[in-house]
Amino acid sequence: MKTRNLFLAALATLIAILILLIVMKLTSGVEKPEQRKTSENADVQKNALPKTTKTPAKITPNPAVLTTNDSSTFERDAKIQRLIDELSRLNAKQAMIAQTEGIIRELCDSGDAVIPAIKKLLSSNANTSVKSAAARVLAQIGSAESVETLVNFIDSESDPACKDLYVRSIQAVDKADASPSLIRALESSKDVYLSSEVRQAIARTGTEETVKQLVDACHGQNEMNAQMSNLLEALSIIRQPEAIPSLSNTAANDQNPQIRKSALLALAGMGYPNATLALADLYRSEQNTDRKPLILDAISRINSKDSLDCLHEIYNNKGNPADMRNAAARAIFTIKNGVPPAE
Repeated sequence: MKTRNLFLAALATLIAILILLIVMKLTSGVEKPEQRKTSENADVQKNALPKTTKTPAKITPNPAVLTTNDSSTFERDAKIQRLIDELSRLNAKQAMIAQTEGIIRELCDSGDAVIPAIKKLLSSNANTSVKSAAARVLAQIGSAESVETLVNFIDSESDPACKDLYVRSIQAVDKADASPSLIRALESSKDVYLSSEVRQAIARTGTEETVKQLVDACHGQNEMNAQMSNLLEALSIIRQPEAIPSLSNTAANDQNPQIRKSALLALAGMGYPNATLALADLYRSEQNTDRKPLILDAISRINSKDSLDCLHEIYNNKGNPADMRNAAARAIFTIKNGVPPAE
């Protein structure tokens, strides 16, 4: 009996422990409202955080390069367009002349960069005064490309009024860089007025290199045609003193008598003392007697007071050949009296 009671007591205790364990297990699996709210907030914050994925570093353009190249080009092009727009709005009224000249000067400062905009303007239906100003911009820039562009527009222009103004604009060419384009115009043009303006432009700007280019162009002609005449005349009226060495060399060594004559006439027409002395040296050094008359003729054509002293030296030097002294005397007479002496 006593043993049975002990057994039952132990069993009851074991059952109580098992029940307690079950209750504790169930209680620990239930989440309190406060805990659930805290957990939910933590999850939201966790999801709100940005993902830390690695991204490649950006390559940033060099600001210095952008400023020096892209920005300056953009500003230049914007300025050109602004000036072109201003020019397009102008008319031929007297009050606009000063403003037009200012725009032309500013456009010329941009050099060849302005050529595309000028082409577009000349191809538009702008008024004649605006197109004339645009043509002057090309002439005053004075580069081979700008003058070539101007000549092309002259050749293709069908409006006589515009064409006349374009041709006149060549009077503004004042740079030797334009020589190749001007010479090509002489080789191809059949327009007498254009050829005349181009020859005068070459005379104003022609340098030692221009003389060589003209001589080469003459050699490229197969006959004495209008183009050859234009080239020879352009050579004969070059007036830049820096061309004297090249002209002297051409007069002394070229095999074509027409080319030699044009070079001699250029030296005579300059009227500079150095040009006169060059002619005298050419005569003294010339071994071919058939060529001497051309040199004498050039000396006798000198018509500049700047050369009077040189001519007097040639005439007064008894060691000079008589015919050279006589040529100098004729030149002195012409300069002093305004007309050549009677034959």
